[in-house]
Amino acid sequence: MSSRLKSWLIIGAILFLLIAVALTVLFSIWGIWPEVRDFSLVILAFLTFVALGFLSWAAFVMISLAVQIKKEITPVLDSLRETTDTVRETTKVASDLTITPGVKAASALLGAAQVAGIFFGIGRARKRAEKRALRRRELAK
Repeated sequence: MSSRLKSWLIIGAILFLLIAVALTVLFSIWGIWPEVRDFSLVILAFLTFVALGFLSWAAFVMISLAVQIKKEITPVLDSLRETTDTVRETTKVASDLTITPGVKAASALLGAAQVAGIFFGIGRARKRAEKRALRRRELAK
């Protein structure tokens, strides 16, 4: 805040206090405090109704905004639902036609390779048996 603005604010506050004190003294001398009170209550009631009007208007605007948003979002959500259904079906078809047969073929080849390895060479069963025999020999020592 600039120093010029601060000085104007200080001057304004001092003037406000001087006017408030002067009016208090004058109202007391003239004896019109009941009229001042009634006038203040009328002004306060009027300002309350003005504020209530603004709040009612804001509530109306918020409700209309919510209705507009609902009208805009509903088609987007429907489109999103259709898109997710399409993606779900596409992945299901892709899985059924490509991934599942590939996995079955790969597992059959691996199984056949293991069987061939056991029959024609040193397979896993023989390796495991050799490891067990080696452990037994080491423990026997």
